[in-house]
Amino acid sequence: VNMAHKITFFGLGLMGNPMCERLVNAGHSVTVWNRTKSKAEEFQKQLGNFSVQIADTPEQGIEASEVIIAMLFDKEAFDRTILPHESALKGKTVIQMGTLSSDENSELSQKIQALGATFIEAPVLGTDTVAKVGKLQILIGAPSEDVVKTFESVWTPMGTPHYLGDVTSASTMKLALNNLVVGQTALFATSMALVGKSQLSQEKFLSILKNSAVFCQYYDFKFKPMVTHSYTGTNLHFDMKAAAKDMKFVQQKLESLNIDASMQKGTSEMISNSIKQREEAGIQETEDMAAFYAAIMGTQSK
Repeated sequence: VNMAHKITFFGLGLMGNPMCERLVNAGHSVTVWNRTKSKAEEFQKQLGNFSVQIADTPEQGIEASEVIIAMLFDKEAFDRTILPHESALKGKTVIQMGTLSSDENSELSQKIQALGATFIEAPVLGTDTVAKVGKLQILIGAPSEDVVKTFESVWTPMGTPHYLGDVTSASTMKLALNNLVVGQTALFATSMALVGKSQLSQEKFLSILKNSAVFCQYYDFKFKPMVTHSYTGTNLHFDMKAAAKDMKFVQQKLESLNIDASMQKGTSEMISNSIKQREEAGIQETEDMAAFYAAIMGTQSK
């Protein structure tokens, strides 16, 4: 069903911005809402497309469309922004695309359904760079697989949809994936620090790694920010605070399934140490999680 939908997109952050741009360019009728309104105005300018409406309030945004997409940081943001507008939500489809825990999505699903609306969880795998070219992996959890077809024109501009089962199945799969994304970055940062502090060549380290089965592209992405100590701007793809949040979720999920989570506990501790160390170093900006390396090394970013 390749049809245009009326969509309101909540949250024009690092990921939301390129995802929403793909929907606008695919011909959907899009309204946007962002906590900082200037970001929504910048988005309108960036597209040079003034058919994009800006909602002044979340309620106005919900009333404007039949499909509500939320790409917000956490459940608190969703609770604050979407949930209070009960009467406006009736009959709408709410697609929750942020990374939340499966318990949180389960709770939201019950609340949204009780209001007579449909709830779909659809977290994505991929960075902003991947989002810009519409190559995200979209993990879908919904009561029926029909949503893949019904909203095909919504998924396709953003990436490839994967139906995984009812609500919580997609958020659980996302945690299994983010366990690797965050875990590999933490491991790579530690190895880079080991090599660096031993006065060995980090370039040599990477080239040996590249010729082995252990190599993964992610190491390549994180190498340059680490050696140049630049973790903001175009090097910001997955911020440290999001990594902290996701690793906590992974840990909780593993514990709930009686899977040993001591590795994740250690990683979580390392992440919070890193965040604390960067704050104490007087760094105000949001940094990519590649800055784990700077925290371990005790160095400043440029």
